[in-house]
Order: sequence, then C-alpha cells, then structure tokens
Amino acid sequence: MVVKKKKPVMKEPARIQDTFESLVSGPYQRHQLVKDFLHASTLPIQLALLKKVVSKLSDGNLPVVDIADFTLVLAALYYSAVPKHQIIKAIARSSKNIAPESKERLRKYLSELLSKQIENLSPTTVNNVASLMDNFKIGEESAIENCTKSSYLLDCQAACAMALTLIVKIIHKERTPAVVHSHIFSSDSTTSCTIEEDLQSLSSISPVSTICLLNGMLAMLSPTDLSYAYDDQRSLLVDAIAVCLIKIVNNRLPETNARVMCSKTLVLLANKAWYVAETVDCPEWLLASLHGDALIPQQWISYSWSHWEDPLDVIVVLRHQARSLFDATISCHLTASSQGPKLSPFLLDTTRSILALDWNSKGKYGPLCCLVEHIGATQVLNICPDITHHLFRVIQEQQLACYVSELYDKLLSNHCRELSPEDPKAKEAWLKQWVEPMLHKLCTGCPASVARINEVIVPKFLKKNADSLPFIIAKLSPRMDTDGSVQCNLGALVTFLKQAKSLGILQSIKKDSIDLWNGVVSMETIHLALCHSEDQVRLDALGLLCENLKTTELISPTDLSLLLQSLPHNLRCQAPAFRQHLCALLKRVFIRFRESYISLKRSEKTTDAERYDAFHCGLCDMLFGFLHPGSCFPSRTAALSILALMASLLTGLEKLATPERLQTLVHSIGDSFEQNKIECYSVLLSLPTLNFKVERIQDLVDLSFKLSKSTRPQDCNTAAYLMKFLSHLPQSAKVIDIRAQKLLNVANFDYANRSLRILALLKCLSEDLRQVLQIRNFLVVAAQSPFYCVLHCIRYLLEDISLNDLPELDQWTSLLSDIITMSFDVAAKVAPVVNNSSPEGFIPTGQNAPDDPVDDAEMLSKVNAMPEYLIVCCWRSIKEVSLLLGFLCQAAPISREGHAGVITEKQVRSIGDYFIAQLLESRHRGAFELAYAGFVKMADMLWRCPIETLRALPEQWLHGILTDIKASDCNSKLCATRRSAGVPFYVQALVSTETANTRRQNFLWIIKELLILAKPADGCLVDSQVHAMNILRSLFRDTRLSEDVSPFIADGLQAAILGYGAQDWAVRNSSSLLFSALMVRIFGVNRSRDETAKKNLLTDSILHLHPGLYPVLMVLGRLVPSVMEGPSSSVNLTAFIPHVIKCTSSPVYKTRMMAARAICPLVAKDDITRVLTMLFDIIPSDGIFMHNQLHGILLQVDQILSELEDLPLGMQALICDCVSQRLVQHRRILSKENLCLPTQAVYLQVLTKTLRHSTETQVSSISEALRMTEIITYLSGIITHIEENITHFPGRYDFMEAAADCLVALMDLNSLPEPETLLELLQTDSYEVKLRILRYLSLKLSSSTRDAIQDFLLKSDDCFQILVSIAWNSAENSLCVAEVLDVLNLLPRCQRFPWQPDDAAFKVALKLQTLQKSCRYEVSLAALRLSAQLMPALLTAVQPHEQQVILVDWTQSLSDSISSQQSFPLRFVIAQGLLANANSLLTNKNLPGELQFAVWRCIFRLLQDEDAQVRDVTAHVVASLPVAWLPREPWTGCAQITVQPTVAIESCIVAMVTACRPTMSLTLVDTLCGWILTDLEPDWVNRVQEVRLFDKGELNTYRDELNFASSLIFHLDSLLESLPAGPDLSAVISLQIDHCREIFDDLLPELKKFDLGATFLRDGDFNNLMIKLKRVQKLANVLQRYDVTLKSNVDCLNAALCAFHVVV
Repeated sequence: MVVKKKKPVMKEPARIQDTFESLVSGPYQRHQLVKDFLHASTLPIQLALLKKVVSKLSDGNLPVVDIADFTLVLAALYYSAVPKHQIIKAIARSSKNIAPESKERLRKYLSELLSKQIENLSPTTVNNVASLMDNFKIGEESAIENCTKSSYLLDCQAACAMALTLIVKIIHKERTPAVVHSHIFSSDSTTSCTIEEDLQSLSSISPVSTICLLNGMLAMLSPTDLSYAYDDQRSLLVDAIAVCLIKIVNNRLPETNARVMCSKTLVLLANKAWYVAETVDCPEWLLASLHGDALIPQQWISYSWSHWEDPLDVIVVLRHQARSLFDATISCHLTASSQGPKLSPFLLDTTRSILALDWNSKGKYGPLCCLVEHIGATQVLNICPDITHHLFRVIQEQQLACYVSELYDKLLSNHCRELSPEDPKAKEAWLKQWVEPMLHKLCTGCPASVARINEVIVPKFLKKNADSLPFIIAKLSPRMDTDGSVQCNLGALVTFLKQAKSLGILQSIKKDSIDLWNGVVSMETIHLALCHSEDQVRLDALGLLCENLKTTELISPTDLSLLLQSLPHNLRCQAPAFRQHLCALLKRVFIRFRESYISLKRSEKTTDAERYDAFHCGLCDMLFGFLHPGSCFPSRTAALSILALMASLLTGLEKLATPERLQTLVHSIGDSFEQNKIECYSVLLSLPTLNFKVERIQDLVDLSFKLSKSTRPQDCNTAAYLMKFLSHLPQSAKVIDIRAQKLLNVANFDYANRSLRILALLKCLSEDLRQVLQIRNFLVVAAQSPFYCVLHCIRYLLEDISLNDLPELDQWTSLLSDIITMSFDVAAKVAPVVNNSSPEGFIPTGQNAPDDPVDDAEMLSKVNAMPEYLIVCCWRSIKEVSLLLGFLCQAAPISREGHAGVITEKQVRSIGDYFIAQLLESRHRGAFELAYAGFVKMADMLWRCPIETLRALPEQWLHGILTDIKASDCNSKLCATRRSAGVPFYVQALVSTETANTRRQNFLWIIKELLILAKPADGCLVDSQVHAMNILRSLFRDTRLSEDVSPFIADGLQAAILGYGAQDWAVRNSSSLLFSALMVRIFGVNRSRDETAKKNLLTDSILHLHPGLYPVLMVLGRLVPSVMEGPSSSVNLTAFIPHVIKCTSSPVYKTRMMAARAICPLVAKDDITRVLTMLFDIIPSDGIFMHNQLHGILLQVDQILSELEDLPLGMQALICDCVSQRLVQHRRILSKENLCLPTQAVYLQVLTKTLRHSTETQVSSISEALRMTEIITYLSGIITHIEENITHFPGRYDFMEAAADCLVALMDLNSLPEPETLLELLQTDSYEVKLRILRYLSLKLSSSTRDAIQDFLLKSDDCFQILVSIAWNSAENSLCVAEVLDVLNLLPRCQRFPWQPDDAAFKVALKLQTLQKSCRYEVSLAALRLSAQLMPALLTAVQPHEQQVILVDWTQSLSDSISSQQSFPLRFVIAQGLLANANSLLTNKNLPGELQFAVWRCIFRLLQDEDAQVRDVTAHVVASLPVAWLPREPWTGCAQITVQPTVAIESCIVAMVTACRPTMSLTLVDTLCGWILTDLEPDWVNRVQEVRLFDKGELNTYRDELNFASSLIFHLDSLLESLPAGPDLSAVISLQIDHCREIFDDLLPELKKFDLGATFLRDGDFNNLMIKLKRVQKLANVLQRYDVTLKSNVDCLNAALCAFHVVV
C-alpha cells in the first residue's frame, strides 16, 4: 500500500516578487502598516497584520488613496505567494468582509496584474488563475474578465476560456456545471431565475469576448456537464449556452473575425448537442429541444441559410461552417426523433422549401447536398423530377459550377446505390435520368456551359462511373439519321475519351479490333476530331494521342501515324495559345518517345525501333518543309518551336541535319520575327557538329557585317543573331582572324575560346563604328550605315557572354572603354535632333558639307526626300546607346580593390552623368523615354552595388533633384515643360528600383515631400508644384509601385483636386494629368467610354476628399460600394447625396450629366425609393419650372432607374409605383406648354424605363393615369408632322429618339392601340426615328417569340411596300437603307416577286447590284446579304438569259470583294453568301463553266483568308456539297462534318475535280495550270515593290501559296494520268509548256539581281520570286513527261538557285 505524503504547509511569510516591487513602492513609503505587513518576520505576525489591513478596508470612510494602496498591496502579495500559501487563503476569506468600494478596487487590481502576467508570458500565470478560482469570488470575476478581454486575439481569448474551464473542472470536479452556471450565467446559483436573468452576468463583457468564453467552455465541458439540468427541465447546453449564442448572432457582429469565431462556436455547439443526444441518457424534454422544429435548431438552420451565401467572398470559412452547422442540426434532429430520415416530415418539408428557392442562389446547393445524404436521391426526384434540367441551366455561371457539380455528383451516386441491381431496367433509367441530360447539354449548350461541364462534372463522373463509358461513346459517336444527316458531337466525345485515358479506364478495355482506336471508337472518328474546325476539339484529340499515364509505355503505330498526318493541318493555326498548347502536348510525346526508345534499344525490338526512327525522320521532313521562303508565319513559328523541342529532348537530330536542312536553318535566321530567330538559333546550337566550309563561313561573316550597316532596322537584328551563331563555330576562327588581325595587336591569338572570337567580332564592329563617326555629313550616315545597327550588334554579342570571367582581361577593358567613349560620341552626334522640340523633319545645320564622300547618291536623295530615315537613325541610336550603357552597368564587373573588373567606377559615374543629362535636360519625349530604359538598369545595379560610394549615388541624386525642384533658381537645368519632360522618369527609375533592404525609406520620404509640394500653400513656386504633380503622376502609374503608393492615393487626390483651383494654367494642367492617372489607378482602365473597368479598382474606402466639383463628381460616379460600408463604419457615401442633388440646378449641362452618373453609386438598394422621392419633391407642383433644375432632376432619376435590372422583382415594382405616381403628378412636363425639348426627352426616358420594368397591372394603371392615348397622339403628331417652330429647337434630336423609344416600349407592352402607327412612323422625315423603328422591326422579326407586332409585320403588305420604297429611295439616309435591307432579309415576303407592280425579279436583282456598288459601306454590306438570301428565288423567277446576267454580276461582285485589302465584315458577308448558295450554284447546269470556276476560286481564296471567322464559315461549304463529289479518305472525306480550312481546301479540290471532270476536263486542266502559275490574288504579280524603311510584309499572313499550289499539282498529275490522250489535251499541255518557258525566261534574270543577303532578309520581292519559281518548277516536273525539252529549263533553274545558295 502506497501512502501519499502530504505537502508541508508553508510557514514562511509571503514576500513581494521583484516584478511587483516597483508597484508597491508608493504604498510602502506612505504607510508604516504596509511596511510592517510586507516585512513581517513570521507567518503568524503577517496574518495578524493582514487582519489590521482588512479592518481598515472594511471602513466605508477610508480615503480613496488609502483604499488603492492597501488593495494594490494585497493583489501584489496574492500573486507573489506560492500556490496554496496560507496568506492566499486568508486574503480570499477576509475579502468577503471588506467594503464594496474596496472589493471593486481589489477586483480591478487583481485583473490588471493578471493581464500583465499574461502579456509578459509569466510562468506563474496558470497557478495564479487556479488560485483565483479556488473559492474566491472576487478572484473568479477577475479571471473571467481577463479571459474575455477584447484586446486579446480571439484565439487567445478562447484559449484562456478553455484554461479557465479546465481549472474549474480540476478544482470543483462534479460540481463544475453548477459552478459554471452560477458564476457565468447567473449572479446567484441558489435562486431560480429566467433565461434573461441567467444572461445578466455576461452583459458586462463584449459580445466577442462572450463568444470566446462560450467556445472555450464547449470545448472543455463533457456531454454529461452540458446536459446538466437546473430548475425545472432546463439544461446548461440548450437554455444557457445556446440561448446566449443565438442572442449574439441576432445582433449581427460587424467584425469579420468575430463572425468567424461565432460560426465556429455554433458548429461546436451543434456537434456537442448531437453528441449529448447520442451518448448521454437524455430526458425526453432535452431531446424535444433538439428536434428540428424546436426553437434552437430552427435558429441554427436560419443562421446556416443566411451565411451559406455570404457576400464577402474572402470569408470562405463562413460558408463551410454554415454547412457543418446545417449537417449537425439535421443529425441532432434524426437522433432526437424516432422517425427514419426518409419518412421525416421535417426533412421532407425542409427539402421542398429549399428546392423552391432560386437556382441562382449559392446557398441552395449546400443544404441539398446534406439532405440528399439523409433522405436519398429518390425522394428528391419525387419532389423535383426535372432537377437535372435546372442544374444544367445554371451551370454556365462560373461561380455556381462547383456547387452544381457537387450536388449533381451526390444525387447520381445516391440514386445509383438506391436502385435495385436485380432490376434490368434500373441502369437504363439511371442513364436516362443523369447521363442523357448531361450529354444533351454538352451537344447543344452554350460554350460556357460546355466548358463548365467538362471542367467540374465529367472528371468526377468518369471516376465513379467508368462502366458508363460505352454508353456515352455510343451516344456521341457520329451516326447517320433517317433523314441522311450526320449527328455527332466530337468535342464532347473526345473530352470523355481524354478523361477516361487520364484515369486509366481505356487501358482496361480489350483492344481486339484494328478498325477501332484503343478498342473504343472508330479510326474515322479520331480522324474527324483531329481535323475539326474548332481549335479546342483538335487540341483535345491531340491530347488524346499525346498524354499517357506512363512515360515508358510504347507509342502505338496508330498514334504515331495519326500524329504525322494531323500535324500539317494544325501548324497553320494563327492563335498563339493553340501553338503553345500544341508544343506542350508534343513535349510530352517527345519525353515518352525518348524514354520508350531507350527501353526499345535495351530489349532489341528492331521493328519498333525502326518505326520510331521512321516517325523521327518523317516529322523532321514535315517540319523542314514549312521553312521554305514564303511560308506563312504560324507555320514557320510552330515548325521552329517543335524543332527546338526535338533538339532539347531527343537525340539523333544531328543525323537528320543534312546540308540542305542546315542551310535552311541558317537562312531562317533572317526571319522577320525575332521569336523565330531565337528558336532557330537554339536549334542550331543544339547540333553538335556543324560542317560548314570555310568559304561558306567567309560568305556568312561578310554578310553579317554588311547587314550590320543596313538602313533597315530589321536587318541589324539578323546580323546580330548571325554573328552570335558564327561565334559558336570553331571553323569561324580563321575567318575572324583574317578580318581582325589588323585590329588586335596580339601575336598568335588563340581563337579556340568563344569569348575571344566574340572579342574579335566586337573589335571589328567598334572599328566600323569609329569610321562611321568620322563622317561629318549626318545624311550620309543615315543613308549608308546608321549608328544604331552597329551598336545593336555590339549589345547582342555582349549579352550573349558572361563578363565576369573573361580571358585577356586587358583587351576587354580596353575594348569596353572604347565602346563607352564612342557611345557618348554617338549620343552627342544625334543630340541636336533628338533634343529638338520638333525633331521630325529637322536637319541640323552644317550637315551638307560638299567634301563628304557619298557612295550612294540615290539613297542620299531618298533620305533627303524621306526624313524618317534621319529621325529613325537618331531615335534608334539613342535607344541602343542607353540600352548598351545600362547593360554594361548591370552586367559588367566594376574594378575595385581586390577585384578585377572590366569597367571602372569613374566610367560608371560618367554613364550616370550621361543618363542624368538625357533625362533632365532633353525636351523631347522620345529622348528621355529611350534613356529611361537604360537608366533603370543602372539604378537597379547601384542600389545593390558592393561599392559604398556607388551605392550611395541614388540617394544623393534623389536629394539633389528634390533640392532643385524646391529651389527658385532661374538657371536650373530642369526642363520646365508642361509634363516636366524627363524629370518624372528620372525619379521613377530611382525609387522603383530601390531594394527592400532599405525598407523603401527613400520612396516614402520623397513621396511625402512631393505631396507637400503638390498641395497649394502660401509662397509655393509654380514650377515646383508642376514638377511635384508630374512626378507623382509617374509614380502612381508605375505598376511596380502599385502596392507602395496605395496609402498615398487619398493625399494625391487631394492635391489634384485642389490644383484645379490654381490661377496658373500649368498647375491646372498638371492637376488634370495627375487626376487622370489616379482615376486609372483607382478604377482600372475603361474598356469603353461609358463602361467602368471591373479589375484593378479600389472601393470608396479611399474617399477622404476636399470639395472640388468636377473631379469629385468624376470620382463619385465611378465608385463601387465598399464591403465595410454601413452604420458601423466611418465610410458612408449617403452623406454625399444632398450635395450631388444640389448639382441639379447647375447651368452647365456637363455638370448635370456628371451629377447624374455620380448619384448611382451613392444610393443603397433599399434607399432608392427615398432618394427618388427626395428628387421629385424638388419639382414645383405649380408647373412653373426652372428648366435647368428640372433637367438635372430628371437626369438623376433616369440614371437611378438604369440600375433596376439588378434589383429583385418586388423592389422593382415598388420603385416603379413611386416613379409612376410622380410622373402622373408632373404630367405637364410632357405637353405643348413646355417648350423645353431636353426636359421632355428625359421625361420620356424615365417613362420608358418605368414601363419596361413594371408589371402588366402597373402598365395598365400607368397608361390610364397618364392618359397614354393622348401621349401617343402627341408624340405621333410631332414625329410624323414636324412643326416648323420645333425643328430649330435645341435638343430636338434627343427628343425624337426618346419619343421613338417610348413608342417602341409601348409596342412591346402591347399598349399601342393600333399597330398601323408603325406605318406612320416609318414614313416620318426624321431619320433618327425611322432608324430606331427599323432596328425595332429587325429585333422583333429575329425573335423566336411570336406576338401581335410580329404577326402584323409578316402579314402586312402595306408595311412591305413602305420598306421597299425606303430601300429604293436614293435620297434616303444610308443607315436607314442598310437597316431596311436587313429587315427585308427577315421577311418571307421578299422571296415572292414582283415586290411592287413594276418590280419584277430581274429588276430587283439589278437594283440590288446597284446598291452593292454603293459608296456607302453599310449599304453595300446589307445589299450583299440580301442578294445572297434571294439568289435561289431570283434564279427561279427570271428568264434563262437573265439568269446569266445575274450570275455574272454577282460572281464578279464576289471576286471584287474578297481581296485582302477589303474589310473583314465584307469578306465575312461574302463567305456567308457562298455558304448559302454554293450548292445551288455549282450544281446549276445552266451556269457557264467559267462562272463555276470563278465560284470555286472565291471559295479557295476565302479558305485562305487572314481572318479565322471567314475561313471557318467558308469551311462549312464542304458540308453543303454533294456527297458524291467528296473523297472517301479520312483526312479529306468529311461530308457534313465541319472541318478546319486546310482540310476543307483538300476536300474542295477533290470536289471540283470530280464535278468538272466529266464535262469540262480540258478547261479543268487549263484552270488548274493557271492557278498554279498565278496567285489567287491577281494584283500581286504586277505590284511594284517600293523602297520602304519598315517592310510590313504581306497583308495576309495565313495564306501559303506554295502548299496550295502543291495540292493543285498533285491533283493535276492524277487528272492528267487518268485522261485519255488526244489532240485537244496535247494542245492544252503544249500551251502550258510554252507558258512555263516564258516564265522561266522572265524570272531567271530577276533572280540574278538578288545576292546572298536576299536569302536571309526574305523581303517581299524575294519571297514572291521564290514562290513563283518553285511553283513553275513543280508544274514543269509534271509537264516534262509530255515534253522532255522542258527538262533543260528546269535544270537551268536549279543551277541558278544553287548558285545563290538557296535550296528551294
């Protein structure tokens, strides 16, 4: 038996701890009793002295000072004593006898000292709290007060509450519930009290602290403690804690963190209640209080519903907690009730009420997910059978998609478990209920819905229901309907297959059929997907081939073949995103290719390895085939990107790099797009062996230096990349040595190191630059060898090496010193131009010295005639100097003690002086903007420089510039332009590059100084204020400073607004510029004039502005309400409403308009009615109007009504009632008595908006009250019979449009008594009204909803005759004519002829042809649309000879309208017209052959159009052609399936050959040859290529004429082989052979005019010539079988091309 030893009782007196000595020093000195008490020698003496202290405190007349002294000493000694000390117990016992004032003071000191211990993390805190709770009433109050102090963090308060509860449990054990109730919820535990009295003791602490206290109690109390009952059937859990929490919740906590803590506590409470109901033997009355219908659970459910859709998106935790609370509440109910979940009336009623809510509410879905888990999906379907329809209807909303996905997954999973597996029809019913609606939405839904389903539903569905994949594939695969149409949705099918493959589902399917891909879908289906017209479908299909779970798994022969066949059709996509995704997919393929190829080599599977090698070779052949001259940009870019991927991921590319391909890559460096140069450069560097002959390298070196002196900016970029490439070739050392040996004074220089080869190239370039600097005539420099070309090459070469570890350091130091010096010289040379206030066309004086050499007089004359050469030379030279010097500062090591460098500190300072001079003294924007880019690099280096003197420069410069700004020195070098020239750039570069190590002190300091200078003050200088505002504008616009400047936005707005009142124009101008920058910073960039950006904007919380009418109205008009706004916040916009309303009486029209826009953000939704009433009350009731004020009031009302769309329908009805009553009251505004048309116009706008948002009943009452018939008569009379005294009134046009809008609204609402009023409105002389009515008619006829107006329009012949009269009226407004033609296009009556008695079909066609040639663009478009629609009816209604006239004219119109120079809308209309009529035209036997070929020619040209929409529409032509014409091959035979344009071209060529061969074979041969030899664009052959500084290239960057010609040649060759020989065919072939010879003779001399540089530059002339030669060459290869003499011409051409190093 173990006997516990009792702890010895402390017999030593208690002593004050060192922590409290300073606190009791005052009482110690003032009272001898205190001194004796604290220094008592024994414990009995100390206890006796304690009685004396307590007796003094019992005296009610003791002075306040003495009370404070004695109670402070007792509190300090209480905390100083060790636990269980007798003095502690004595103080606790004797405290009951002291006076109330002394008790309160003792409680206060105990609480304060405990708080300090908590804050100082004192180790005795826990013991002290335990002592306070040990039968010490005052101590308990102090502990509770500290645990609930609102100054602590909430987690700390909750932890304190947990500790407090734990201490109570340790001390009181079984009495814990009673102690908690008595000390926290009731002032006296012995008396019976109500719930409200229970909570009285908690009223002294804040609600947030109460929540923390309750949270800690719930966490530590056991279920038995919580079920503690007191009084009669009242529990601590439900009747104390729960009631207290609900009371706090109902009072709405404003703080976010308090709301989060409250929600956590509620969830904890509900879970505890559920646990109590399950584990404790609960009495019936307690279970009844947890039933779902009881008060507390209902409060929990109400809280869940109100917080499930919390408006603060940042508080995601609230929504999760609301869900947990709801789930726990349902569990409590099920535990407390005796019924099962599926039979519970409470759950079923709750489900019905939730399903009745709006499906756009996010709070609807979480509760349904919880309920489905309990009652099952079958019950939900019984209540709402069409739930899938509702779910897929709202899934397009991105914010709802995840909620819909979760509920859909819950429903179908539960429903699947509930169905009986024995029922054979159960699975079919499940598929019909859940899968078929999803597939239907994927096939017919909008793009947003389809995207959301693919993102959030399909992956979850397949993961759990993989066995449904065969059913889905069968539903989505292409199939033929009974009517012959093909039904499929390849996009959805490929998406499911891709997801199934990523989940490993396809691997489990048996692959036992060679006709099926992966054993699941047909090969033809995959082919169709890979050539589909939609980019995303093709990408998904490629992803199906490229993505795989295992990187070492072999790639099947089928997949390799599909990749090779599909890539050529996908490389020409113009979308950069598509090309990026394509490269990402191919990267995965190449990685898998590499890994699996290694395993193949190990296993010695020669067949598979050979197949891999064949794929590698075939892919390279295809990619290099797209690098020919004239290839379109997308193809070149994609091919080079893929080659770069292959070079980085695969081995063996060097084996495929034949001399011809290597030559092609080198020539591709001359591509006009720098990204292509980069890709080509990386591919070349990846090839380990580059076998170039020395002679070839010599040519390339000479060419690179020649291009470095070109006058075209793009040529120097080619030279730079060519030099970078040559520097990598070891063979180039000898060539570079020969060129540089005169410049490098070093014997036996070793060029094996690449950096030394670059050093030699730089020496050569610097010598070229030195020679150019010696030319005195600036025009000669600009004409022959601009500075910037050489500087550009120098910079690119320096950027390509590391300057930190260089051999021959002395040589590098000398070289860089020369480059820096010459850069300064170049800047000085061009300074007179770039620093001139008007540099365009400026030629410095003294630049025409006659002794300067001029090598090219023609070029010099062009420079004199074209000043852009001179200005470009200057601007680009300054740019290159700045970038070069900035790079050197950033990358070059600086010489310092112990460290060798290539530049010196002195050079760095001189570079800084150059930048400062450029930024602070230049007047023209171009000069300092170019210098800014380099100065940013320098400043970035200086802030991080290890040299102290250089690191201090930026701060010194900032102090210096601020001193100059403040000074009033008239000799200051600061450029005082209206925008301060380069001064803002100078400061911006310095502060934006400041490192975080300085804590942004310099930025904070200077922006505060600038704000002080910017605000008006006594004695402030105008120049200083202007400079300060301009610098602030620059800082606020800098994206790198976006976070740093945010705290200063309000001060910036104040400075800008106050600056509007300055007397100096310069200050007002700078204020407006600063204000504009702040508007963009606060509200973001507007996408349109009347639309406010939704991103990058702040809220009204920054608004602390001084009054200033114009800018304040602008700010208010663009604010959005802050989430903090409300009665508890200092941010309240409603205070501005009276001031904005005062602006209604402004005499300035613009001010009234701005005030109307400004009032909308200020009015809360529930405050709209009050504000509208306030506005209408200003209008005098006696009818004597102040028109400016009336106009302003109505404008504000109108603007407020514009926001009704976003309000609930009930609120809209209330607002409309309010407005309609006031409109009736002020009916006199709309009468002849009011001659102010602007006020009548706004009144009509208000009336129109009120009618459109009113219910049917409200419309009837408004019409009756306003006597709408009189208004209609009044408006119709003015519109149809414009009185002379109104035509010249101001505001007439606005009034007429408002009147028309009002009448249109009445038509829509069926409030127009007679539809014939439309006819009167159409005959008005006001084109504004007529145009508005015509647009309304177009809208009504396009609508799928039939109504009385639409029936009237379709049946009324009078209306049709009026429309035709307007269309044929040459004096009619062109906009009205265009709109009328579009309306006629929607009327079925236009298909019947004659239109008018003298308008037969042929006459209508001629009139439409005339309108197509109209000089008015919109009329021509509308006429083309209508003629395309009427073409079948016209051809049927006219005579045969008239048919040919119509077809000739229409076909000619098509041909003239589809060139690249024409606008996109015109080409798009032509494409739509061809789509509608291609089949009827091409199958028309009466259509002459030349017209058929003209139609085919239009189709081919549009299939290669620049715009993707035009190409896609034209590609639909394939589906409209007869199936018999189309090929059967999978890549071209895609009847009735929309394919991409490149595949459509192949299909159309086959269709044309098939259709024309039986009857027009010879004409077909002649046409094909003609198309091969000449471009489809007829104007390029004879185009003269003028000399241009910037060659913009071809207008069409998509068309690839060489590939198109190759396709034609392939089909021509097949056609010739199939045709029988005969004299007619021989004559046609002979004619084409002669034509080829003529072209050979013409083009070969042209080829000799080009040198090697042309192969690199690939300008328009060279590319056109190469394309022409290649096409002739290909055609000659076919025709030479019929005439062998043609072979000599082909050989001659090949020899000429090889002489120019061109592989074509």
